[in-house]
Amino acid sequence: MCCAESLILGSKKKTDKLSDGVSSGYRQWHQHLVSAVRLHMPPDCPYSVVHAGDMVGLLSVVFVKSSEAAGLRDLALIKCATGMGGRYGNKGGILARLVIDDSSICLINCHLAAGQKHRRQRNADLVDILEAKAAFSPDLSHSFGAYRPGGDGTRVFDHELTILSGDLNYRIDRRREDIIASIKNQAWDGLLQHDQLRKGQKEDQSFRLRTFKEQDIAFAPTYKYDPGTDVYDSSVKQRLPAYCDRVLWRADRADKVQPLHYRRYECNVSDHRPISAAFDLDVKRIIPDKRTLVWQEVEDAWFGVESEC
Repeated sequence: MCCAESLILGSKKKTDKLSDGVSSGYRQWHQHLVSAVRLHMPPDCPYSVVHAGDMVGLLSVVFVKSSEAAGLRDLALIKCATGMGGRYGNKGGILARLVIDDSSICLINCHLAAGQKHRRQRNADLVDILEAKAAFSPDLSHSFGAYRPGGDGTRVFDHELTILSGDLNYRIDRRREDIIASIKNQAWDGLLQHDQLRKGQKEDQSFRLRTFKEQDIAFAPTYKYDPGTDVYDSSVKQRLPAYCDRVLWRADRADKVQPLHYRRYECNVSDHRPISAAFDLDVKRIIPDKRTLVWQEVEDAWFGVESEC
């Protein structure tokens, strides 16, 4: 998957410049996305780019609605390369941080290690992206209460809401003829029982996506097609169809995320089929005067308990 984008609400400042030396292909994608959003959004409801970043095989573009500008802050974007032991960006992730009102959101676009048998390397890539190598600079001047308790916004798991998407490259551990038969019968649940990502969530306590959720999948595997056709890999390698392209989320409270859709599209220009997911996200707003009052009440109650001891 060469391009993934996220649409969210809110904007304060623009960080829409791509990396120096970025190829013309990425710039064309960026311009096309900007034009498409401008064309399809109502003229009285404009969107603008607040995050744009690229790596080898990855492009992230984050749009926001201008009317939400006042509620967005602490914007940051970092990249984490995991290819060739972290020396090359052909694999890795682009991570975008923002705070809207008083809730923190982290958007992750990633491309993990390929290959049917490279599940452990994919898991290791996730460790680097989610924990080991990716860290934002703290920006807490206006963000008290926006991050999870004990967090300062530097790490992925500090955020109240995280959406992770991309070519995760997890495969289906099943014989090709059985996979093809299940696809013809639209037996998606049977396929997903053998999906490496789902198995990792269910069986591996150390799997970094264990606490993430995913909407029900009711479509055929998105990989690997002969480009320009609806035929799964007919080369001598006969690669197995798989659900490589995924969108998952994690929230500090389950009721903060309401899934709206999860679907694939029949665009056959590459060996993948593109997918999209949509969500309603609940964000909180802290009222300073009320917070001060409650804080004082808690302090008074605590001091009262201490004086009785």
